[in-house]
Amino acid sequence: MKSFFRLCFVAAIFGIAMVSCKGDKETTVISVSDVSISIQGLTGNTLTLTVDNEVTVTVSVTPPDATNKGVTLESGDKTVLSVTETASLTWTIKALKAGSTTLTATAKDGSGKEMTINVTVNAAVSPDATLVSIAVSGEPAKKEYQLNEQFNPEGITVTATYSDNSTKPVPFADLVFDAEFSKTAGTNKTVKVSFTYKGVTKTADITGITVSGTNGASFVTGSVAAVAASGHFVIIKTDGSLWAWGNNTCGQLGDGTNTNRDAPVQIGTDKNWKAVATGDFYTVALKTDGSLWAWGDNFSGQLGDGTITRRNTPVRITTESDWKAVYTGMEFTVALKNDGSLWAWGDNNCGQMGDDTYQKRNTPKQTGTDKDWETLTTGNDHVVAVKTDGSLWAWGSNNNGQLGDGGPIVGKKIPVRIGSGTNWKIVAAGSNNSFAIQSDGSLWGWGRNNSGQLGLGNHLARTTPIRIGSDTNWETVSASSSHTVALKKDGTLWGWGWNGETQLGDVTSELYQDIPAKMSDDTNWKMVCAGEGYTFAIRTDGNLWCWGGKSKY
Repeated sequence: MKSFFRLCFVAAIFGIAMVSCKGDKETTVISVSDVSISIQGLTGNTLTLTVDNEVTVTVSVTPPDATNKGVTLESGDKTVLSVTETASLTWTIKALKAGSTTLTATAKDGSGKEMTINVTVNAAVSPDATLVSIAVSGEPAKKEYQLNEQFNPEGITVTATYSDNSTKPVPFADLVFDAEFSKTAGTNKTVKVSFTYKGVTKTADITGITVSGTNGASFVTGSVAAVAASGHFVIIKTDGSLWAWGNNTCGQLGDGTNTNRDAPVQIGTDKNWKAVATGDFYTVALKTDGSLWAWGDNFSGQLGDGTITRRNTPVRITTESDWKAVYTGMEFTVALKNDGSLWAWGDNNCGQMGDDTYQKRNTPKQTGTDKDWETLTTGNDHVVAVKTDGSLWAWGSNNNGQLGDGGPIVGKKIPVRIGSGTNWKIVAAGSNNSFAIQSDGSLWGWGRNNSGQLGLGNHLARTTPIRIGSDTNWETVSASSSHTVALKKDGTLWGWGWNGETQLGDVTSELYQDIPAKMSDDTNWKMVCAGEGYTFAIRTDGNLWCWGGKSKY
C-alpha cells in the first residue's frame, strides 16, 4: 500500500548531513544549535497514518567513513507502530493496527550534543480495509433471564479484525445478537449467543445462565397460522405466505434447491396458501383457491403428479380446485374434497390407500364411493377418519393395534368401522398409534405405547380406544412416534411420553412421562404439533415456539 504521508529528518551534525525527502515543504519541529529534525505531514507535532502504511526514512552520510549511530527512531507502543532499520541508514515505519503511540526521534552530534523530539502518531484503518472476523470475550453482567427475553451484552467485549490486521472494539449499538434460549428452562445452563457485525457472525458459549419460564423460545414472530413438521418444517403465516427450513435433501423445502436451511426461507412469493402437511422428505399444501400442490421426494408417487420424479419447487396436482384438506403419511398422501369424497395416492404396501389393493398410485384415486368423510389423520402407514355422522373408521397398517378394531393385529386395506360410537370429533395419529377426542371433550388413545405415549400410566399397547384420564375439556391433540402433546379448551398445554430430548419441557426429569402433565401455566396456546424429538406450538399472538433436541431447526 502506498503511503499517504512521508517522514523526513534533516540534521546538520558537523560533517554528517541527513537529506530531506522530496515532496511537500518540510516542517521543522525543533532546531537547536547545529542539530535539527524535521518531519513532513505533521499537524502540530501529530502524524496521521493508515494501517499498513509504510514510511521510509533514508539518511545520506558525509564523509564516507561516518556512521548513522548518532540517529535513532523508537516507537512507544510497538503493537501500534513498528520501526525497523531495513538497510544502512534506512528506516521503515509501519502502522500495525489502529491506535495511537509516540515516535521518538533522536540525533546526536560528534561532541555529544543530543536533540530529541516526540511525535504523536495516530494510526487508523484504511478506507479499503475489509472486516475479516470478530472475537468475543468477557462475561455478561446479567445471567438471569426469562425464556425469549432479550439478551443483555453488558460486560461482553466484541473486537473486529480487518484485512489490514487492525482491530477495534465494536459498539453494542452496531451489533445484532441472538441468544438460544430455546431448549429448556433451568439453572447453570450454557447458552449459545451469536453476535453479528456487518454480516460476520461469532457464536459464543455463555455459561452460568439461569432461564425461567415456559420451555421453548419464540423464534418465528409475526402471526403464524399453521405449522407442519417431519424432519423439515413448513409454516403458513397469516398473510398467506409459505416458509420452510430444515432437511432439504430431496427438495422438500420447495425453494428450488437441495440445500438444508437452519432458518425459515420464504417459498415463492404467493400469499394464498391455506393448509400444509409434511411427510418423509416431501410436502403437500393447499391454496385458498382449492388447488393442490406438492414437492420433494416422489419415490412412491406420493406427490401425485403422475411421475416418480423428485421436485424441489411446488408442482400442481391435477387441475381441480375443489380440494378441502390434505394429510401425509410416510410415503403416501390422503386428501378430502369439498363434496366429502376421500382420495389417496403414493405407497400402498399396507393397504393405507383403502382401495382394497396393495398397488402404489402416482395420481389421486378415490377411496370407495362414500362422500360423507369429515376429517382424518395419518400415521406412518395407517389412516384414522371420522365421518359426518361421528362414526370412527381406520385402515392400513395395524402392527401395534393402531387401527383400534380390537381384532388380530393385521392390516386392513379397506376402511373398517371402530366401535359403534357416533360422537367422535377429532383424530390424530403418531407413527404407530392413534388418538381421538369425542364431542364431550374426552380424550382416547390406542396402539403403540412403549414410551408411555398413550398417557395411560403404563407402557402397554392397546388394540381398542382407551380413555385417557377423566378430563372433558380437551381441544386438540398431536402425536409423534414417542410423545404426545395436547391443548385443553382453557388454552393450557399438556404433554406425555418420551422426554429424552426435552420435547416435553420440564414436566419431568425422568426419561418418560406416563400420564398427561401440564407443560406451561400459560393459557394462550392455540395450536400444537409433535415432531420426532421436538414440539412446536403457536400462541394466540401468532408467535411460533419450539423446544426439544431438534429445536435448532
